[in-house]
Amino acid sequence: GSSDPRLKFTVSHGGKEQIKPFQTRSEPATLNPSWKEQFVKPLTVEDANGSASLFVQCEDADALSSNDPMGSVTIDLWPLRETGAVVQKSYTLEGDGAEGSVELL
Repeated sequence: GSSDPRLKFTVSHGGKEQIKPFQTRSEPATLNPSWKEQFVKPLTVEDANGSASLFVQCEDADALSSNDPMGSVTIDLWPLRETGAVVQKSYTLEGDGAEGSVELL
């Protein structure tokens, strides 16, 4: 089988969820998508108020029905404040029926 995967990103900081999530375009008919898209969300230590995380949700984008979840992962961004380094890392998707991982830079 194949899917039309899409990633949706939500930033939470200081106990508040970002109002508008970012999302990639869907990749038609594949189980091995590759997105080369960039999203920028400026976040200061003051805004974060002691915490910041990125929630990444992978879903099968369906035009005629509701999107089907394919897994998700929550990434703690707070430790990155100390170095400000750019990190490339693979994160395993979790949840019912989740398979695979997402690699983020």
